[in-house]
Amino acid sequence: MSEASDPSSVSWNPPVPGTSWSPEPNSSIETPAAPALDAPLAPTEVPKRRRAVAVIGAGALVAAGVFAVTRIAGGEEGGAASPEEAIERLIGSLNEEDALGAMDVLLPGERRTFLAPMKDMVAELRRLEVLDDSADLGAIGGVDLEIELDDLDVEEVAADIATVSLAGQASITIDQEQLPIGSFIVEEMLDGERPDSTTDDEGEFGADDDVRIATVERDGRWYVSLFYTVAEAARGDADLPEAEDAVEPLGSDSPEAAVEQMIDAISDFDLEDVIATLNPDEFESLQRYAPIFLDDAQATLDDIGDLDFAMTDAEYDVESGSDGRAYVGFTSFLIEASADGQAIELEWDGECMELTGSDIEGTTGCVDDEVDIEGDDPIAAALAGGAQAFDGTHPIATAKVDGEWYVTFLGSFLEAMVEGLRGVDADDLRDAMDQLDDVFAGGLTEILEGGGDVFDPELLPTDDPFDPDGSDDVPDITLAEPTDEPLDEPLDARSAKLDECYAVVELDGALECFEGGIAEGTLDESDIPAAVRFRDCGIAEGWWTYTEYELLSDAEFVDLMTSAKACFEGHIAAGEMTELEMPSDAAFPECWNGINPYLFDDEGFEAALDEYFSCSEG
Repeated sequence: MSEASDPSSVSWNPPVPGTSWSPEPNSSIETPAAPALDAPLAPTEVPKRRRAVAVIGAGALVAAGVFAVTRIAGGEEGGAASPEEAIERLIGSLNEEDALGAMDVLLPGERRTFLAPMKDMVAELRRLEVLDDSADLGAIGGVDLEIELDDLDVEEVAADIATVSLAGQASITIDQEQLPIGSFIVEEMLDGERPDSTTDDEGEFGADDDVRIATVERDGRWYVSLFYTVAEAARGDADLPEAEDAVEPLGSDSPEAAVEQMIDAISDFDLEDVIATLNPDEFESLQRYAPIFLDDAQATLDDIGDLDFAMTDAEYDVESGSDGRAYVGFTSFLIEASADGQAIELEWDGECMELTGSDIEGTTGCVDDEVDIEGDDPIAAALAGGAQAFDGTHPIATAKVDGEWYVTFLGSFLEAMVEGLRGVDADDLRDAMDQLDDVFAGGLTEILEGGGDVFDPELLPTDDPFDPDGSDDVPDITLAEPTDEPLDEPLDARSAKLDECYAVVELDGALECFEGGIAEGTLDESDIPAAVRFRDCGIAEGWWTYTEYELLSDAEFVDLMTSAKACFEGHIAAGEMTELEMPSDAAFPECWNGINPYLFDDEGFEAALDEYFSCSEG
């Protein structure tokens, strides 16, 4: 009898790539020592089958970047014990060319804003062959950045905000041969030849010009904040408002309610409500600093005059996304606006847009109309373009934060960029480049390389990465050497809850645990492994305990994995999960070579996985 047949020794499935490690079900849970900055959390004892499947999950199934993704996904809280340590961790990750590690010290809301779009964008650029398969946010190839800190000076701005002034030296080496440049760039922009030169530069920062980074405290941990850094730079000599005077986020109970609340705030020219309706993950600093300018800005809006604006009769269509997001489109609305005695109305009924006004006869453009702006009726053509833009689209992104929904503008922009990339393929890009090359009479490549005369060379940046405008006015920076010693910290609440859930042997009990974590705000839906989250794909029970797999013949197992892969790909296409979440067993069903490895003993199981690994890697 194989290991999985013994209820007392149920083998554990690895977490889906992109989640943190978890102990095998029904095992005792001990808090592991905190990792060094360049190492992921890992259990000290790993069953044989766990080790073998993990090799597949980390090596063959998720290609470049999985290791780095698991590093950041395993520590949702991240941060550091002090402002100085937060900066040192940031610099340590930059010195390792580890973009994901650098994000681990970002304020959690900002990390949630940037992380998923960053990963998705790199995946799409790899698919489009703009980047090659070596592109990895966890280890950026071809770039060697070394920052040495000489001085860190912390200034307390408030009990929960501190700025850190930096001084030191930095050097950078760029090995163009090792840059993750894809075949599209090589063929279309570099005349088919990969660059092979190496450039070096170095400089100081902070000696003459103050380099300050804002850090923010949350629940006893300190985080670097991009948005607070900008806010502090803009604050100047103004007094920082007290925390209790900040604009309080005003969430809604649904995505469409959040959009409607924003529309009402805009219609009323109520700047405070507009700011309150914004996603606090992105706009927490704006909400905190808004009292500095809010009264003056509102007074300016109030002086606009007799301008009126309202959107009524709005009906919405909502598309669910991943990572607590949803996208809102309009199936109908009526916009009424007036100023200085002139009025217009714009109506959208889901098929056509109609514009009427004081000096405008009713003009209509519909989804099926041809868009010809240079034709006889440019207004109708513009309305047809607007109808096509609204037809079936969901342009407004919303995010769920602490159980309530907010409008998210930066998220909308980043998601739009990713969606734009998803809508094309490498051949489309090559065709577009050929067309542009024709427009520029074959000189586009020369222009992109700085040899054309379309742009004034004096307006182009120099090749010096530390002196982009050629001014030699380069700030100096020196930081203390970051330590690689592990920090003695307990698991954060999210990791502890994941450990608790993965320790449950029965799938239904584990699901209850995950759902309990979501209800209490410790976990979100993406923390449930995709194999379990999407039970319609048919492998949840087998993935969790393996025992169901042992009931299948070779042919039944391979058929199940084949159908499961198609099912998961459907969820990926629908935006409900990412490619990184594809369960390892189902990723390459053809590589099982017609066998069910779970019918073998441990030695045979590992041999089968070795063959699977070799096949999937190829």
